[in-house]
Amino acid sequence: MTHDSLRIRRSRWSRPHCPDGAGGKSSKSMSSDFSEEGGEAEISAFCGKNGGRRPWLRQRSERQEAEERRQRRQWRAQRRAAKGASTASKISSPSGPSETSDAERRFLFLGRQPRFWRGLDVRSWTTEVQRPHVEQPPPQDPSLIPDAKVREFQENQVVLLRGAITDWVPYLKSVVQHQMEHPQVSAFVTGLRSFFSMDYVQAGLFLTNDRFFDFWTSSPLAGLAKQLLQCEEVRLIVDQLNVNPHCPPFTDVEKFHTDVGVISAVAREEDVLRCWIPLESGRQEGIGTLEFEVHGERKRFDVKLGDVLMFTPTIPHRVLFPANSQYDEDRCVIIASLHGSTADAGPVAVPEFPRIFPTTDEAEVAARREGRLYDSAERYFQLWGRPFALAKEWLQFITYEQKKPSESKKKRRETI
Repeated sequence: MTHDSLRIRRSRWSRPHCPDGAGGKSSKSMSSDFSEEGGEAEISAFCGKNGGRRPWLRQRSERQEAEERRQRRQWRAQRRAAKGASTASKISSPSGPSETSDAERRFLFLGRQPRFWRGLDVRSWTTEVQRPHVEQPPPQDPSLIPDAKVREFQENQVVLLRGAITDWVPYLKSVVQHQMEHPQVSAFVTGLRSFFSMDYVQAGLFLTNDRFFDFWTSSPLAGLAKQLLQCEEVRLIVDQLNVNPHCPPFTDVEKFHTDVGVISAVAREEDVLRCWIPLESGRQEGIGTLEFEVHGERKRFDVKLGDVLMFTPTIPHRVLFPANSQYDEDRCVIIASLHGSTADAGPVAVPEFPRIFPTTDEAEVAARREGRLYDSAERYFQLWGRPFALAKEWLQFITYEQKKPSESKKKRRETI
C-alpha cells in the first residue's frame, strides 16, 4: 500500500478541515486530500453551512433516535396487545396449561399482572352503571335438584351442582371481561384488599352492572337456592368477582376460615347460602378451588366449568393456592350471598337486597335503576354494621379467622 493511499484512507475517516475561515486549512490542501473521493463536492458536503462540525455524526444520531423511537412505539404496542390478549384469551380459553408471555413476565410486580392495576388506576374508573351488550342464552326450564343432593347439603353444609349454569358460562365470561377492562369506582375500595389476597376484586357487581343483575334474575341459580334453603323467596345480598386469590401475608396456607363476616348485619347466618361460580375447571389436585372441613375431615370437589358450589357461610373452608401463588391462567370466580325466607323477610326485604325469586319487585328494580340504593352512609351502616364492627369483620375475612355468630349481631337484627 503506497503512502498516498494511506494518506487518502486516513483522511477519509479523520475530522475534515474546512476551507479558509471554517477549519483553518486551505481549500487547496483539502482538495488534494480528497481528490480521489470526489474533490470539492465532498468538501462541500462535510463543511457547508455547518462550520466545521461533523454533520454525518449528527445525521447518524438522528437516525438512531428515530429508530429508538420506532422500537419504543413497537414495544408499547406489543405490551398493550399482550395485556388485551391475556385478558381475553385467559378468561375465555379452556382450562389447561398455558404459557405466560415475555411481556407479562417482564412486568410482574409484587406477583401482580399489570392489567390488574386498572382497579387502582383513577384513569380507568367509571361511576356510571355499566350496560355491556351481551346476549343471554335461551330460556331454560326450571331445574330440579335430586333429593339426595338436598340431603347432602343439609348434612354436610356444602354440595356441588354439576352443570348448573353450563349455558350461562359464555355470557358470564364476556361480562367479567368487560368488568375487568372497565372497573367501577368501587373497585378501588375493594382493590385495596387485593394487596393482601387478590389480584382483582370487586364487590356489589349487580349494583353497577346491569348484566350481572340480569344473570341473577334470569339464571336458574335462584331457583336452585330456593330448593336447598327450602324457602319461598330468595334475595341477593351481595355478589363479588375474585381473580387469582393469594394467601394473605402472615397467614398459614393450611388455615381454614368461614364467611360469617361477609354477610349483612341484618341477615341470619342460617338463612344465607354462599354461591361459588368458577369460570374455569379446577386444576390438578383441585388447585384454584376450595377445600372444606366436613365432619372433621377435609373434602375437595372436582369442579368443572359450568358447575356451582353451594355452601353455608359457617362451614370452614380454604382456597387451594398454586405453588408460589402464580397463576398460568386467570382464576375468575363469582361469589354471592343469597338469602332465603319462608314468610316475611323482615329487615332483609329492602331494595338494596333485591328479590330475585320467584319474581322481581318492580319497586325495587326502579329504586336500583334510579340510583336510590345506599343513598347515605347511615343507610349503609344500618344494613352492614357500624364502621368499627365492619372493619373487624373484614379483617376476619382477610386474615382467615373463623368467626362465630355474635350476640351483638343478633341484637342488631332484633332492633331493626
